[in-house]
Amino acid sequence: MAVERAGFVYTNAGVAIQGATVDAFDRNTTTPNRGTTTTDINGYWTLSIATEGRYDVRVTSGSSIRFLKYDASEQMQELEVNVLKIRDSNDTHTYEFVPSDLAANRTITIPLLAGNDTLPLIGFAQTWSAIQTHSARIDMSASAIRWTSGVAVTAAQYEITRDADGTNQLHFNVPTGATFEWSTNDVSQMVFNAGLLLINATSAANATIAVVIQQGANDNNIFELKSSDVANGITDIAETDTYAQVRKATAAEGGFFLRGFTTGVTGATSPVFLAGSHGGTPDTTDTTSSVGVVRLSGNKKSGTTIAALAATENILTIDDGSLVRFLIKGNGALHATNVTGGQLDGTALDAFDDIGLVRVWQRDRVSDLGIAMSKWDEAIQASKAELIQLGVLSSKGDFYNLQRMNDLLGGAIWQLHCHDQELAERVAIMEERLLALGAG
Repeated sequence: MAVERAGFVYTNAGVAIQGATVDAFDRNTTTPNRGTTTTDINGYWTLSIATEGRYDVRVTSGSSIRFLKYDASEQMQELEVNVLKIRDSNDTHTYEFVPSDLAANRTITIPLLAGNDTLPLIGFAQTWSAIQTHSARIDMSASAIRWTSGVAVTAAQYEITRDADGTNQLHFNVPTGATFEWSTNDVSQMVFNAGLLLINATSAANATIAVVIQQGANDNNIFELKSSDVANGITDIAETDTYAQVRKATAAEGGFFLRGFTTGVTGATSPVFLAGSHGGTPDTTDTTSSVGVVRLSGNKKSGTTIAALAATENILTIDDGSLVRFLIKGNGALHATNVTGGQLDGTALDAFDDIGLVRVWQRDRVSDLGIAMSKWDEAIQASKAELIQLGVLSSKGDFYNLQRMNDLLGGAIWQLHCHDQELAERVAIMEERLLALGAG
């Protein structure tokens, strides 16, 4: 870029001087001449020096000589220029400030500086020693944000980049051994370190690649899942678009509480669905060490480890939100409520052919395979439909009701007992008659 110099030459009376000689020299020299020209009718002159540098200008009009020195300094109240050029200290290039076409005057205010600082310029590598506040977004559409780590890590650079293919995915690149931390007033809120995400925590002794949340003293939900498809309507304990919640089971004691929600348009939906899908051949053994595709384990604290429950301690309970309906003890004993839901609760089955119904249930369960038929089977009038009607079998006969089945078995045993007693009475009468006949 050439060095451009220009000016005017006038008499003391303010009349333009034509033909005055203007020469350019290297700073503080008078040779060699780097360029020469003369003033025009308006006293105006201009020089364009091809080589970058710092130059003095000499103006000669007759016996009058005036120098315009590069080393001159000026102080004034106000300076207005169209193009502002600032030369570098190496005497090689200049910064050129060229304003855009303005619709109105604009003011650039220089903030108060606490000390010496460097003006950041777009497109140049800058070192910022203080916190920079951005009231608008940082546009990363064609670049990356990168900064050097404060920890002693080899080639440690944090970098935020976006995909070059335009998919606008952000990548947070963290060097090995370094940590990303989000803080509020220097209080850690979230830490990310080599696959471990810590929220309100700074360490986790038993986690490597994991998400760890320290809830503090809060007793509400620690995890929620939502969907715009869901409207559960149970707004006393959840927002209507919530379909899952995780929190402490007991505020002071802890424990894991999981609740699921459904919209409830159809009855055949499960608010909580637990499924296990085995990737190979599931265990087929049937011993106390067998493993199921879905496994539930209940145990207790023993020192700093865990131990099996005692025989009378409860492993598992199932309730309806109010009352426990099913219970498994530590020794495997199963406990269920005496009666189940339905209009036949508490109603005995003595008015029915309990023995015949038991036989019908037995034959239906195995589809007569392995059943030794007898003439007494032909006399049975009971049917599968009757088992369904009485609640022993489910609506389609796929399941049987344990309590109602126990009622049926109890009735069948009592009917056999009654038959035995009646037969015993008849035998006793016959014995008395036979003895009487023998005495005669």
